[in-house]
Amino acid sequence: VGPDASSAQFVARKAAADLGLTLFRLPVEMLPAHAVDVDLLCRVWDRETLLGPVALYVDAQNLSANADAANFTSAQRFLARATGVVFLGVREAWAFTGIPTITFDVAKPKTQEQEELWRKALGRDAKAPAAELAGQFHLSADDIGRVAASVDKTIEDKESRRKETWQRARLYARPRLDALAQ
Repeated sequence: VGPDASSAQFVARKAAADLGLTLFRLPVEMLPAHAVDVDLLCRVWDRETLLGPVALYVDAQNLSANADAANFTSAQRFLARATGVVFLGVREAWAFTGIPTITFDVAKPKTQEQEELWRKALGRDAKAPAAELAGQFHLSADDIGRVAASVDKTIEDKESRRKETWQRARLYARPRLDALAQ
């Protein structure tokens, strides 16, 4: 539960990996609308859970119960019947009756956690840039990994590498800043 879809998926991936499960993602919009089709999908998913170590992440992050009543109903029907490990990514907690659930609030990593993620992602000589980046940008674990992966690895000069990392981090943070301005 929480507004950051990327962090919720990161937590689900980590939890599934820790359990030795392969995680699959299913956008809630892909769930069938008809009850018969939802039941068929549940049978297929149940079979998959018996055949191998799998988990499912149902991505309902952008689902509004009021605006998307059909998708909401399909999701609740699927979740009530599905077996195995199923993660549900939502902004607000859903009320379930008769379904054993555990709810976790998931937010972007705290500054210290982000600094450690930056340090791991950037590698050599990353202590100072990691602290600066974590102090300035509030990015998800996935975004930090994407920024670090996008930096040109052939840059040898520490200052040039730091500047490029900073610019890339700004690009990832900018869409959120633009949205706030509107």
